[in-house]
Amino acid sequence: MQSQFTLIFYYSGLFISVVFLSKFIYEGYIRFLTKFNLTKDFITSTSKKIKIYYSTGVVFSISLLVASVSLDNLDFVDFKNISPEIGTSILIAFFGVYKDFLKVSNFQKYILLSFLISMLVYSSAVNGTILNNFNGFLGVYDLSPIVSFIVTFLIYVMIINAVSRMQRISGYNIIFGIMFFVSLKSTYHLNYLHTLNTISTIIIAICVLFLLINIKNQEKIFIGNSGSFFLGFWIAYFLIQYINESFNYLNIYNIKDENFPIIAMALIS
Repeated sequence: MQSQFTLIFYYSGLFISVVFLSKFIYEGYIRFLTKFNLTKDFITSTSKKIKIYYSTGVVFSISLLVASVSLDNLDFVDFKNISPEIGTSILIAFFGVYKDFLKVSNFQKYILLSFLISMLVYSSAVNGTILNNFNGFLGVYDLSPIVSFIVTFLIYVMIINAVSRMQRISGYNIIFGIMFFVSLKSTYHLNYLHTLNTISTIIIAICVLFLLINIKNQEKIFIGNSGSFFLGFWIAYFLIQYINESFNYLNIYNIKDENFPIIAMALIS
């Protein structure tokens, strides 16, 4: 078990390191977009032209991949067990890049998302990271394998779709992402779920960087479909794990077990 000081030092160092890492990746990505003229111009209400950069899910994906590989040797985190989730989130983000710059119909979007999520949920059923218990919510406890597959699949698809629909509001998904992942950090810390807390710290650091860039620079960042798909995926995953791990929280919070699914829904309401 790690001491409080060690964990504070770890998460603080991780946050700062990811900010610098993602800034380096972001600057290279911006040069790439500029070189191939993949930016978009926007005329403001004051007739001022500003540049808009899309598809920053690339920065999320590469930063998470580098961080997970670099930190995997630590004894209190375990990225191997969630490597299917990490790989799927990266694939979904890069599909979002394709959708940001090329015309993709909603039918094609849902077909590919359904395929990627179905493969993930099927593989996740082996290590128990799908939603298999409602904890008494609506009088339902254990779910059958088929119902677990369907419910988990729908949670992923619906949340990814909901988050992606908000991506045109400048900064909205970034702020929401910061608030959502911060709200779960203390819960996961108290239950020694350091891998989930590490991922949340990585995502928060990147979101903070994008928020600062949007405030300081004239150019604006729209995270686009790639960033929205990435955030939506991890929001869905964290909510599923929040419900799955509710039995660990009962000794900390005076909350009935069946209320955890309601709290999970309230977090994104």
